[in-house]
Amino acid sequence: MDREIAWGLVRVFIVLAILTPILVYVTRWYGKRQRLGSSIVVKETVPLGTNRALCVVEWENNRFLLGVTNQNITILEQHTISDEEEHSGEETT
Repeated sequence: MDREIAWGLVRVFIVLAILTPILVYVTRWYGKRQRLGSSIVVKETVPLGTNRALCVVEWENNRFLLGVTNQNITILEQHTISDEEEHSGEETT
């Protein structure tokens, strides 16, 4: 009986030794795949306290200032990014 239990444990460890690297590789590959096609860019985040933050987000040539809490996301300001601002990285007023 002890031999069967030992053999069962050896098989479990072999399966885990094979599956663990495969799962790590697949999750990393999937994460990279998800990031490549993303058109949303979080430029900056400023924490304001517990579970509250201001975020500057760029999406489809628009820049948004968002107020973020646990319960709500509010667009505080929005403007279109011109080609000059996009290339220089600075905002013109």
